[in-house]
Amino acid sequence: EAMSFGLPIVSTTIGGIPEAVESGVEGFFVAPGDTEVLANRLSQLLGDQQLIRQMGKASRRKIESTFSSVVLVPKIESLWREIGAKPS
Repeated sequence: EAMSFGLPIVSTTIGGIPEAVESGVEGFFVAPGDTEVLANRLSQLLGDQQLIRQMGKASRRKIESTFSSVVLVPKIESLWREIGAKPS
């Protein structure tokens, strides 16, 4: 959701986040429980408006090019056709 608003991401690598975020491009990854690195990454972003804009723009581009309904719906429809499903 934050990416769709053009915001940089600071997250752990737990779950599906690494599929959506490239560390150093759309945001940063922090090891779970590593509060020192978390604080450093947040401070780094808060102290660098250019980095915030750069990563935020990259986040928004990633959402638009990879995860938007305009991109995903045709892929899902194609998959359904491949498995022989009939449209309703």
